[in-house]
Order: sequence, then C-alpha cells, then structure tokens
Amino acid sequence: MPRGYATIIYKGGPNDGQIDQVHCYCLKEEFNTDPVVYFIEDAEENLVPRSGKRTKSKMWVMYPMIIYKKASYKIDEMIVYEFSHIEENHRCKSITKIGVRCRSVAKQDSEFCGRHFNQRLLS
Repeated sequence: MPRGYATIIYKGGPNDGQIDQVHCYCLKEEFNTDPVVYFIEDAEENLVPRSGKRTKSKMWVMYPMIIYKKASYKIDEMIVYEFSHIEENHRCKSITKIGVRCRSVAKQDSEFCGRHFNQRLLS
C-alpha cells in the first residue's frame, strides 16, 4: 500500500464489504461515498433515475449521498466505516441571469444554494 494511505472497509448499506484505499488526510469520523445514481425530472416532473456521475449531466435535480461513520474497531487492520444513513441532495431552484437553472446543491431544508438563499433574503 502506498505511504500515507489506509485501507478501509464498508459495513452495511449499499457499499457493504467494499474495500478502498483512502489517503489518511481524508479519514474523518464521517465519510460520504460518491453516488452512482442521480435523478432528472421528466416532462411531468417525476424523478427518473440515471446512472453515472451527476457532474456530467446538466439536468440533475437530486442525488443520494451515502453516509458512513467510523467504527471503534478494526477488521484485519482495516479501518471500518459503518453505514449511517442516506441524505438527499437537491439542486438549487434558482434561475441564473442567463436563464438556466443553478447547478449548485441546495442547502438542507431549503430550495436554494447558499448564494441564492442569501440573495433572496437581501431582496
């Protein structure tokens, strides 16, 4: 294993049993994994799942973030991260000056990202 990296194993949730090598700088008490699915809206505003990275799509409206928490034990010298929960991250609903939807993630319990949330408070 390269220097400065640790081996982690996921327990529970969608990544159960998966083993990764992670830079030690990234080892925190809570860890989120990259989603492999995101959602777009169809013409009737229903959520439609798509696979792949949402960053390549300009149409995403929501993606799940899988949260794991560091366990207090190890398995065969691997650091264990146990499944905690899944968070839904929604896209900001603000329309930009050029007429397209903002591509930022909305704040928790809001329909808008930090920038557009603050702009609405000031106007």
